[in-house]
Amino acid sequence: MGFVGDALVVGVTLVQRRAPEGRLNGGMTLAVTGLLGGIACGVAGGGRLVEHAGPAAGCLAPVTAADCALPLYAIRRGAR
Repeated sequence: MGFVGDALVVGVTLVQRRAPEGRLNGGMTLAVTGLLGGIACGVAGGGRLVEHAGPAAGCLAPVTAADCALPLYAIRRGAR
């Protein structure tokens, strides 16, 4: 569960730096809601995958997601 806390701290810090004056509360609300919604979807999808395809597939799902995300990040980073 350590990842959730780390992601929350980083997300809140980024929102705090980028939110316009007077909009910090809304920015924080949106950031935390998005993070927790993403976690909920991931847990639900992972649980369903494990039930239908077994534990090995459940362990491979985050690895596959990271393998897909890394090239997209590299492309976006190179486009700057």
